[in-house]
Amino acid sequence: MASLVKEVEIETSPHAVWEAVADFAALHVRLMPGLGIGLQMEGNCRILTFPSGQVLREVLVGCDHRNRRLAYAIEDARFTHHNASLQVFDAGNGAARLVWTVDVLPDDVAPAMSGRLDAGLATMKATLSR
Repeated sequence: MASLVKEVEIETSPHAVWEAVADFAALHVRLMPGLGIGLQMEGNCRILTFPSGQVLREVLVGCDHRNRRLAYAIEDARFTHHNASLQVFDAGNGAARLVWTVDVLPDDVAPAMSGRLDAGLATMKATLSR
């Protein structure tokens, strides 16, 4: 299983970063504005539609406010396993450190996923640093 761990420091309070991360239904507004062309919720599932027509179903596994950690899984035929988490840490001086961890199978999807995580963190940093 491929494990990817990416992180970024954001010049915003850990509390403010966590509030945005924990708002699972507002990914396209609070963390990655303009992501896809639609987002709808079905229970604890976030369904994202992209301009290409691809639909991604993300299931909220847990949201731990005390540890500022949100875990989710993607249900998609391309993956035999996908589990991810976003966790917010205090980086000091009023900044936050956001860590995105993804475990995925098959291993061969990891390189493309790594690039998407880098791009996603850059977008989150730009959005939350405003």
